[in-house]
Amino acid sequence: MNYKSFSEFKSDLSEVRDKSRIIKAKTKSLETLREDKLATVYSGAIDYSKERLQTSPDPDKALIYVIDEIDRDAEKLIRQIEKLKEEIAPTVEFIEKRMDIGGEILRLYFLEGLRMVEVAKRVSYSESRTWEIWRKTIRDIYEKEFNQL
Repeated sequence: MNYKSFSEFKSDLSEVRDKSRIIKAKTKSLETLREDKLATVYSGAIDYSKERLQTSPDPDKALIYVIDEIDRDAEKLIRQIEKLKEEIAPTVEFIEKRMDIGGEILRLYFLEGLRMVEVAKRVSYSESRTWEIWRKTIRDIYEKEFNQL
């Protein structure tokens, strides 16, 4: 990657944060997809005291349709997640290379999507000190990784 400016680099980091949040949301949707869709098949209450007649020549038709829909939706979500991961992979790589407190702060903030107050609690620093380390680490990565400034 080649950045024209430091602000362009920071903008890319913000995109990574947004895409990481989207990945998390889509992953959660993928995890609950089966239960959510199957619940729609059996959502009506059945009165077992009444005589029942088969109203459809294929009683499992709705279930088969829903299972097929689940598979298609799951494949679509997986493709979207993989595409987003590919888009952010270079930035994720240089964040994860950092094994210091700055790298952990960037990982929690950009990749986990936590608010800075939550990051500060996790790393046991004040919020202002965490912001300070955050800024220094971003500047340091920009200078080292991209030989800028």
